[in-house]
Amino acid sequence: MLSFGHRDHNKARYAAVIDIGSGTVGVAIVASLPNKSLPTLLYTHRTSMRITKQNKQSVDDIRRVRETLLSECLLLSQDGYAELKRFDPNASITKLHVTCASPWAYTQEKNVQYTDDENFKVTHSVIDDLVQTAETEIADSLKEAHEITALGFDIVEESTVDIKINGYSVENPFHLSGKTLSLSHIAGLLPKEIINTAYEVQEKLFPNSELNAHTFMLVIYCVLRNIFPKVTSACVINITAEATEFGLVRDGVLLENNSLPYGINSFIREIMEKTNKPEADVSTILRSFSTDTHTRDTEIKKYIDLYKEKAYSHIVEMLEKTALPKTVIVSAQEPHQALLKEIVSSAFLKAELDTSNIISIETSLLAEIPPESTNDLYLAISAYFFHTLDASSEVNKN
Repeated sequence: MLSFGHRDHNKARYAAVIDIGSGTVGVAIVASLPNKSLPTLLYTHRTSMRITKQNKQSVDDIRRVRETLLSECLLLSQDGYAELKRFDPNASITKLHVTCASPWAYTQEKNVQYTDDENFKVTHSVIDDLVQTAETEIADSLKEAHEITALGFDIVEESTVDIKINGYSVENPFHLSGKTLSLSHIAGLLPKEIINTAYEVQEKLFPNSELNAHTFMLVIYCVLRNIFPKVTSACVINITAEATEFGLVRDGVLLENNSLPYGINSFIREIMEKTNKPEADVSTILRSFSTDTHTRDTEIKKYIDLYKEKAYSHIVEMLEKTALPKTVIVSAQEPHQALLKEIVSSAFLKAELDTSNIISIETSLLAEIPPESTNDLYLAISAYFFHTLDASSEVNKN
């Protein structure tokens, strides 16, 4: 069982962070300093992979991710390490922290429950039985996921992230009593080739570090639960280059996680095809997107409206399965935050849902960013996780 615990506030720690997105790879050097509420990003760098004509992921794309990952890690070990030594000549990297987003990651969650007519005492044996039940159910569901088998995914972490007694979350359930015990267990899967590449980076570039690998949805779920403790139910929408990932949280528990093979690059790709504008021009227009509609490119605006329709269609599909929480949390990189928040708001408004609680995650909530560093939301989320909720996971190398 993997448990998330708070960091040691008496010791400075340093991590090399790798964030593998659907169309980008980012790296960072992170300082977790005693008595500071936020981590510091000492060095950041991110490379966007070339936008191809199709966004369907394949084994060849995983190899392209591997190549980008290796080149980014070389920069990390050179420029990043130099920045670390300028900050603290005696510092050393103790953690290699890897996060991976959809479609290179799958997060499987199971909630299991034990009830009795009479009060019973919670013991290690009872918890272990529930964990075993959850892991068995996860393993059975993975056998039916053909795309996972085809691309060669392995479980890199299994974590119990929430335990409730009589409906109330508890940090230490042992020796407490109740009639109902429920447990939320999550497994994270990554492609074998990416896992092996991470081990290669550790062995060659950061041999004295401990490697932890996580799915991005598990990381962002834990981070949001920490920074928004009063928000117990939310729809988390993570919009990346080639995919949009959805997480449904109720009563503090991640109940559902799914994704669409459609992200900001998909949008750029469609506009390029329909307008014959080059990628650089389309990207520039979208990066300069403003809430002032008078300054927008009118030709691009109609494609933004099409994107809103796609978002609305998916919202409707989700509503057919379950009622969505009132709070919606959108994560997207800084250049596109305003655009994507408006698209989500428009889709929810058309679906006659409340749009007053749509929140964009701000980097300033998560990390201190020196002036020379890039404002990279995903690296900041990973840095916050390392600083505040650092976990120990076992990565199985086959």
